[in-house]
Amino acid sequence: MRLTSWSYVLLFEAGRVSIRFLLKLPSQESNADRNPRNVLESVHSLRTFYFHNMGLSERDLQLSRKTRNWHHEKCGTAVPKRNREWRKCFESLCSEVSEVITHCHEVVDTVLASPIDGNRTISDLKMRLDRNWPAHRFDGLVGDVLVQLGLENRLKIPVFRERHLSKWRHFLECLPEGEDLEARMIRVIERDVLNHFDGVLPIGGRDVMFELGIPQGPLVKLALLKAREHLLEGSKSKEELLNLLRKDPQFQI
Repeated sequence: MRLTSWSYVLLFEAGRVSIRFLLKLPSQESNADRNPRNVLESVHSLRTFYFHNMGLSERDLQLSRKTRNWHHEKCGTAVPKRNREWRKCFESLCSEVSEVITHCHEVVDTVLASPIDGNRTISDLKMRLDRNWPAHRFDGLVGDVLVQLGLENRLKIPVFRERHLSKWRHFLECLPEGEDLEARMIRVIERDVLNHFDGVLPIGGRDVMFELGIPQGPLVKLALLKAREHLLEGSKSKEELLNLLRKDPQFQI
């Protein structure tokens, strides 16, 4: 389990950009029988299987089957129990991850041996690494956007960032050279923040019915639409929105 965790950090966190980039390139020692990209899939499955609660969704069942098949292939049983079975799995995972690193070294040697294509490849990788922003850099931009929009302290920034991080990083990777990355990213974050608050009200239909005495039906929908307008105009709390609705003649029952 420790080896799985270390392998995941290496392949999916520390090497998220560089290793995936290098695995897409051929090496002088390329072997048709060896596909190191499959190792990433195995490590991802093992890590999820060992460290997360598996449910009964089709995705979880498929991942469980994939992991049990890997176990069976490596140690002869779907669920390792004995020390020798775990040892075989350990040695197999060591070997597979080592193959990934070996392949990456071979690709680097191939790139360095090609002056023209190699320089182009190195520039491409440098650009991708420059755009691999750490999570805390996005946090700062989200905080600035919230202040500019008058929405500070309305979001848990790390939670919001994690929900969008993969999409934001992909957006940065796709921008052409010469773009102002930070300016473009701020506009994307502004859009996502506005979409978030446009879709989430601090009050719901039950609040409208119980606090204002509005019977269920079209008036509840109308009250929530009016509350959304007030929210976008700057009203923030549940109490503020309810007070504004109380003062509105159309909701005075």
